[in-house]
Amino acid sequence: MALLTPIGSKFYLEYSSALTEVGEVVSITGPAPSVEALDTTDLTSSTATRIAGRTDWGNVSITFNVNEADDSTLNISELDSIGGTDLTWKITVPCADCSGADLTISGSGICGQPSITITSGSVVQGTIDVQISGDVTVAA
Repeated sequence: MALLTPIGSKFYLEYSSALTEVGEVVSITGPAPSVEALDTTDLTSSTATRIAGRTDWGNVSITFNVNEADDSTLNISELDSIGGTDLTWKITVPCADCSGADLTISGSGICGQPSITITSGSVVQGTIDVQISGDVTVAA
């Protein structure tokens, strides 16, 4: 099993046709997949039968510190412009057993409108939820 650490994880969203890093990551949750069970029981059967339906990958939620001075990450106005759009996303997680490569989790989805808060010490923090609409790919 690969040795993973969340320290150094990065989150990227599609902006202007390129994957761009989203701020200084504080936390990432998801995806949390589930499979819909379809009832296939007919009226002559005395027991219920079900088959697996489509996979719902759920969503990815990220909380991050916004660094307006860093041109390599998304700023507040750029984040605001991608809310409600269908886009590509990627998470990279450092992996000690992956031949020096990061573990990459990627997919596509609908980006919710980011929420921005100012925490103590004037740190601008944002949260974005991406509802996953396609398959998720995991690669090392």
